[in-house]
Formats: sequence, structure tokens, C-alpha cells
Amino acid sequence: MKGYERLFGKQWPIWFGGLLLGIGNVFLFAFDRPWTVSNGVRNWGDWLFNEIGVIQINVLPPNLFSSSVLCFGMIIGALGAALLGREFQVRMAPARELFKGLFGGALMGIGAHSLFGCNIGGFFLCDSAFQWQGGMMLD
Repeated sequence: MKGYERLFGKQWPIWFGGLLLGIGNVFLFAFDRPWTVSNGVRNWGDWLFNEIGVIQINVLPPNLFSSSVLCFGMIIGALGAALLGREFQVRMAPARELFKGLFGGALMGIGAHSLFGCNIGGFFLCDSAFQWQGGMMLD
């Protein structure tokens, strides 16, 4: 218990979390592709619609598609971090916050669809690589 308290008893510095995310992003970029969410989530939707018969396409199952596995890993990692930090709770957000999330998510979805990819990931990946194209992802 003493080791747990030492590791998770107080909040970690923000720069350390950013450093870990940066190392993970460099690792992904070097060995597979940049960190992306939209392809994995689209794979989930395509697979679900294919399974229930809405569309008929050849689609990899989510457990075999690398972007989908990364999305599962992010969700499980966030759950693990919340559990280890004793911060996990099931809470209902106020109606105003739910509306803001729904409205912002719809705008981000429109932007991702119109730019043929994830606008947030496209901005931050280009920004971290010092490429000017990242500004085009801001709509």
C-alpha cells in the first residue's frame, strides 16, 4: 500500500503526462502510423452496420484493425488510470454540459468529414512536426 500511495497518492505533473504521450506518439509514428482515432471508430461503425445487414462491405473485425485496437487501448488505459488514481465515478453531467458536448461533437464530426480525417489529430500531428499544413485542419 505504501508503494501505491507513493505512486498514485498525489497528482503527477502535467509535463510528465505530455512527455509520455509524446513518446507514445513518436513510437507509433516510427513503427506504424500517426496516432488516429477516426479510422478506428469508423471501423467499429462499418463492422456493426455490416453485421446487422445495413451495408455489405468487406471490413476487418475491430480486433484485427490496428487503429481500432489503439482506440480500445485508449479507452482501457483511461479506465485503468481512473481506477488507479481512485477517480472513477459514474456521474451525470448537467444538461448544459451535455448540450455543449453534443454540439461540439457534431461540429467536430462535420469538420472531420469535410477534411477527410480527424481534424484534431491532423492539427496536433502536423503542429508537433512543425508542418504548416496543420492550420488547414482548424475549421
